[in-house]
Amino acid sequence: MRGSHPTRTEDVLSDSFCRFNREVIFKNDELMLNDEEVIEFRKTITKMISKHYYDFEIKFISDSPQSLLSRVQYFEALLGRNSFPNNACNAPNVSAVITSTGEIQPCFFLPLFETVKKQPLYRTLNNKQIRATRNDVCNRKIERCTTCVCTLHVSPVTALMDIF
Repeated sequence: MRGSHPTRTEDVLSDSFCRFNREVIFKNDELMLNDEEVIEFRKTITKMISKHYYDFEIKFISDSPQSLLSRVQYFEALLGRNSFPNNACNAPNVSAVITSTGEIQPCFFLPLFETVKKQPLYRTLNNKQIRATRNDVCNRKIERCTTCVCTLHVSPVTALMDIF
């Protein structure tokens, strides 16, 4: 498999990693797994889940078996061999992305909102537009979210304690 960081190789459908404003380094089909690689990926994940079941139970392996299998399903969906996994993402409700240039995104895979230079951060994070986006994400109304690789779902308490 190519790459070692899941979001760098998995999410080929978004404008993340500055794909929207700079020369494309890799084309999407170069990032996607092919049929043989997807079959190998499923076998590898299935074998790992079976062999390391106890490690998942005690959270030595932090990702859940379901989360890993959803990544396999994502790659299968990119090839038209499966539907995209249903994500119960609540990233915009528990976090935000502030880029190195001060731009704010509700999550890493959604478009920019504003910049922190225009008004205080608390106002931007609670304005009408971002509240509507949070609601749309929760209700799966944003098309980008239906094909997103992100599996972030954190309880508000966990987010407040900053333990995710």
